[in-house]
Amino acid sequence: MPKPIELPGATGALPGTPTALIVEDCLYSAEALRLMARACGLRSRHAATLEAAERHLAIFRPAFAIVDLGLPDGCGQTLLRRIAQDSVRPLVLAISADPSRLSDPQLDGLADVRCEKPIASAKALHTLLTGSRGLSLTQPQQMAAQPARDVLTLEIDRIGQILAAASEPAALHRAAGRLEGLAAELGEGALRAEATACREMLQAEGSAKPGALTADVSDRLSAGLLHLAAACEAANGEGPGAAGGAGLRSVGPGRRVGASGEV
Repeated sequence: MPKPIELPGATGALPGTPTALIVEDCLYSAEALRLMARACGLRSRHAATLEAAERHLAIFRPAFAIVDLGLPDGCGQTLLRRIAQDSVRPLVLAISADPSRLSDPQLDGLADVRCEKPIASAKALHTLLTGSRGLSLTQPQQMAAQPARDVLTLEIDRIGQILAAASEPAALHRAAGRLEGLAAELGEGALRAEATACREMLQAEGSAKPGALTADVSDRLSAGLLHLAAACEAANGEGPGAAGGAGLRSVGPGRRVGASGEV
C-alpha cells in the first residue's frame, strides 16, 4: 500500500492513494486534468458545479482541490471559502483562463497556488501540487495521454447548446468564458483572443438586458465555435484543409470528431 501522506494540521494520515477533487465545468479541461492527476499517482473525482462539489465534500476528504474560478452556478471563490473552514484543509489550486480572476486579492488565504489555464503537462501539475506544502507525489515519467476526441466534440456541443439558448448577457458571458478556456487548452490563440474580447465587452456593457451588443457577441461566438468544429475535422483529415494543419495541439490520431461540422 502506498505510504499515507500527512497534511498540515491533520489528526491522522490519509491512507492509500491520495485523491484530487477537480471542479471544472469544461469537460475537455476536466478530462485533461484527470489524466495529468493520474500520471501523478492521484485518484480523482470531478464536479462541474459548486453544488456538485459540495456533495462530494460532504462524503469524502480530498488531499487536493483543483478549482476553476468561473463555474456555471457561481464563483469558485464561494467553494474556496467553504473549504477554508474545514479543520483539515486540502491543498487548493485555483485555476482560470482569465488572469484577472487569479490576481484578485480575495484569493489570498483561500488558494495555496494559482495557475492560468491550461496547465501545460503532468510535470507542471506535479510541481504546482507539491511545491507549496512539500507534499510527496509520484513523479510523472511520461506525458499524460490526451483526452479522447469525443470529449472535445461533447464540449463543443455543450457550448453550442449554451449559445443556442442564450437570451441574456449573463448566459453569453458564460459561453464566452467556456469557449475562452477551451481555446486556451487547445492552443488556439486567435479564437481565445476573440472569446476574451467578447467576454470583456459584455463585462464593460454591464447590462442585464439583451441588445445590439448581445446579438453581435452571439454571432461572433457562434462563428468561433463553428471554426473550432471545422478545425477538428480538418485535423482529423475529414474536410478541406486537412493537410494544412488545424493548429489544435491536443487533437491527435484517434476517434472521429464532429462529422457534420455543425454546432
